[in-house]
Amino acid sequence: MKETEFELLAKEPGYEALALLISSWDKVAEKIANGARLITLPNCYFSIEDGYEVKPIIDSLTDFLQKKNLLFFEGPVPSYIFYFDYSLPDDPDFVSLRNLSLVINNDLCKFGHAFSGVIAVDISPWVERNATSERKFRQFVSYMSGLDDCTLAVYIDQERNETKTKMAYKALLKETRLNYYRIQVKTPLMALKIFNRKIEELGFTLSEEAKNALLKIMETIIALPYSEGPLTITQMAEDVVYDLYKADKPLMNTIDIDSIQAYLPNGSWLKEFAINKGRSIGLIGD
Repeated sequence: MKETEFELLAKEPGYEALALLISSWDKVAEKIANGARLITLPNCYFSIEDGYEVKPIIDSLTDFLQKKNLLFFEGPVPSYIFYFDYSLPDDPDFVSLRNLSLVINNDLCKFGHAFSGVIAVDISPWVERNATSERKFRQFVSYMSGLDDCTLAVYIDQERNETKTKMAYKALLKETRLNYYRIQVKTPLMALKIFNRKIEELGFTLSEEAKNALLKIMETIIALPYSEGPLTITQMAEDVVYDLYKADKPLMNTIDIDSIQAYLPNGSWLKEFAINKGRSIGLIGD
């Protein structure tokens, strides 16, 4: 059987945690296909590193659920992504929760039927402020838990601070069934794979010597506090190719180590990256 987009995504660098989710859902789907009744799935908490796009994840996850008949869908769209903005403790209207309720109860209703499908809520503004213990966030959690019978909630968190993320996850666990998945570039080898794929998309190949030399800078990039993960890595690959095009020598299909000197740990690219971000990353010598 042809793999779904979600299954293919789980094989990409950084998405490996999704394979565990797919394995669990596959077993559930098999039992339902053999006559077992539809059950309520645990919700998902996706801790996502900067540089990963949320929409492709949610779209492919929704497609997987549809193809595996794991969730009943009712409404104008099968999934919806909502950015849950922070509300001050003394905000009497709690505008962000009111807007979320309006979307679910009005915009996503069809012919008077309640929405059933995937609701992805980006809670990053609350996690960033370490505000997930506030009363208003508890109100939000209570509201979302009331939707568990008809929706699969996917909580999106793009905060880099793991302590804040753990606190948010625990706050949600108090009222809802929830599984945690981390989407990130974990190793230099993962980062190099992303870099190499972009290089090949642009029509070039890396020599083995160049690959080995680049592993060190990949280790540095994934540790940078202001790196945007795969986005930074692909932009770096584009910069390498741009340098090849503007060089005073003919283009060669293979990128050797001499062509990437500026991108090695002691090269100029890291310095320019720090300057462009407007921050001192403390990893570059004079």
